[in-house]
Amino acid sequence: MNHVVSNVKQVLVALLNNEKEIDDDFRSMILSFIKEKGDDTLPFAELCILHYETFTSDFDEEILKIAAAIELLVLSFDIIDDIQDGDSSHSWATSPALGINSALAMLIVSSKIIRESSLTHSNLAGRILEKYALQSIDGQQRDLLNLAVDESSYLRMIERKSGSLTAMSCLIGVVLATGRSSAHVERYGRYIGVIHQLKNDISDLKSWGRKNDILNRKFSLPVIFLLALEDELSIHIRRYYEKEESTTLDRDQVHQALTESGAIRYALFFIHNYQRKAEQTMKDIPLPEKIKSKLLSIMK
Repeated sequence: MNHVVSNVKQVLVALLNNEKEIDDDFRSMILSFIKEKGDDTLPFAELCILHYETFTSDFDEEILKIAAAIELLVLSFDIIDDIQDGDSSHSWATSPALGINSALAMLIVSSKIIRESSLTHSNLAGRILEKYALQSIDGQQRDLLNLAVDESSYLRMIERKSGSLTAMSCLIGVVLATGRSSAHVERYGRYIGVIHQLKNDISDLKSWGRKNDILNRKFSLPVIFLLALEDELSIHIRRYYEKEESTTLDRDQVHQALTESGAIRYALFFIHNYQRKAEQTMKDIPLPEKIKSKLLSIMK
């Protein structure tokens, strides 16, 4: 879908260039943020278009605008998340006041794009966007409070924070094509978001920088597993989380513990479990093999 990604990017730039309620300097900043994000893929746009193509026999290129709106919404959430977490070197994080204002504008523009769409079921798509965006914000609130300190509460949190956005993208494609929602699509769409969040959690722990959850005293499944152990290093890390001033961490020891304790394998187990559940859910509805194959590749 590389051509689709390119088309969505072009449509997004055109939509922002045509937005008359923001001045040129502000528009240039927002466009620079989109360019800085620099993704070669637009996963949320791809999920939306993939499901729209699957469930309609009458493709309307207006869907590219909706897909662009979804990516704009998600970028606004990314900007706010980076500013709240303080773990990013992106320009919007170094100028947080301007970053927040840009994110607010992106939110409004994304909603406006869908509301003004000529597609028959755009009103329903707008309601889905609002519902699942609020769920994601609720998940982010739980994450910021850092209260997801056990397996079940952490999984519930990322199902809301991350899973809601992928579920939203899939569902919007379906409802624009059919006028109806789908519980099965919602379910596997949410699982896709959880899978990618768990992969990001593991990846962030491999670095020893601003995004490392242990250094930031945040929780993820590998961290929760490690903190539950009673060995010397786990006790030492718990003291660090409790902010005992004399406690420092050794990078090599922590990385070794994450690997040898089974903490990473523990997180991988849940990734495989969610992949299995998503695949099973796909079997429960009549999806063409082409989309099944694509979705399975997205989850790998």
